[in-house]
Amino acid sequence: MYLGSFDFRIGKQQIIWGKAEGVFITDIVSPKDLREFLLPDFEEIRTGITAFTINYYFGNKTIEAVWSPVFTPTQMPPESSIWRPEQNFPIEPDFDFSAKEITPKLENSDLFLRFSAMSSNIDYELVGGYFFYDDPAMHITRQMNTETQELTGLTVRPEHHRVAMAGGSFSLPVGPLIIRGEGGYYSGRNFQTENPAAKDALTEKDNLHYMAGIDYTLAGIKLSVQFIQENILDYDPEIQNDEFDNTMTFLAKKDFFREKLWVELFSYIGFNNEDALIRPKVTWSFDDGFDILAGANIFTGNRGRFGQSLRRTTF
Repeated sequence: MYLGSFDFRIGKQQIIWGKAEGVFITDIVSPKDLREFLLPDFEEIRTGITAFTINYYFGNKTIEAVWSPVFTPTQMPPESSIWRPEQNFPIEPDFDFSAKEITPKLENSDLFLRFSAMSSNIDYELVGGYFFYDDPAMHITRQMNTETQELTGLTVRPEHHRVAMAGGSFSLPVGPLIIRGEGGYYSGRNFQTENPAAKDALTEKDNLHYMAGIDYTLAGIKLSVQFIQENILDYDPEIQNDEFDNTMTFLAKKDFFREKLWVELFSYIGFNNEDALIRPKVTWSFDDGFDILAGANIFTGNRGRFGQSLRRTTF
C-alpha cells in the first residue's frame, strides 16, 4: 500500500540490508537457508519472514521499520545431509528439542530499524535490532559417574536467545575505486565453552563483526576484495571459537557478447584454519529467462568452516 511518502508491506517478505557480498553482518532481518551450505546463489540463501514493514521517504533518505511477530530460524541441513556441520561430542548425545520453538506472541516479536541515505558522494545506512538470534545456542548438560567422575551421558538442548544489534554500512566512490565498509555490534551472543563451571557449557559475550572491501574495474573485469573479521569481546581462552576469526573473499567477473556470457570466480579464504571455498562459474544467457550455467565448488584444507567439507567437493 503506497501513501505518498509512506508505504506499508504486510506478509511474507525477503528483506536484504548491508553492503557485504556473501557475508551476513548487518543483514539481520531475513534468516539464511543453509540446507546446501553456502552453495546457492546469494539471492537464494535468504528466506522470507512474516512481517509488517513501514518505509518513510524524505528527500534521498529512508527510514524503515520491520516488526515480525513470527520467529523464523536459520534452516540447517538435516541429519543425513553431507552439509551438516561436524559436532565433536565425546560421546553420542541425546537431543532435547523442547525449547527450540519460539511461541508466536507479542513479547516474542522481533523488531528492526534502518536509516539509509544516498547521494552522489556516499551511500550509507544505520541499522539496529532486538531479535531472537537465528542460530540456536546448544545447552549441554553432562551426566557424570559420581564415583569415577567419568562422563556417562550428554543432553543437548537447542534454544534461541535474544540479542541486541547496532551497526551500519557505507559505499563510497574514490576515483576509480568503490570503498565499502560494514560493521555490527552484537550484545548477548552465546558461545560454547570448555569451562566446567559454565552453566550448560555456554558463556554470554558481546562481539563485533565487520568488513572492509574494495571494488575496481580493470579492462572490463569487475574485481572485488573483502576482509572480514569477527571479534569476541572480553575473550575467555576456553571458548571454542577463536577470539579473532579472519576471512577474505575475492571476486572476478566479466561479461562477453553484450552480457550474454558471464565468467566469474568467487572465493572464500579462511585465515585461521587455512581453508577455502573456490567457485568458478560460467553463465550463458541463452534467451530471456533461460540461462545455462556450469561451475564447480572446490573445497581446500582439512579444518574450519570450509576445510571440514573437503570430502564434499561437488560439481
